[in-house]
Amino acid sequence: MFMIPLKKSEMQGAKFFRNKMFLSYVAVTGKLEQHRRLGFSSGIS
Repeated sequence: MFMIPLKKSEMQGAKFFRNKMFLSYVAVTGKLEQHRRLGFSSGIS
């Protein structure tokens, strides 16, 4: 966790960037293991 307090907009920007990285990771791995995790990935969204 950050010890330095961030502005709300900066925190939201970091969260948005992390979500983009996570979604791109899920997209790549999802294509590789779609047949295995079909039910799992549908449960997230």
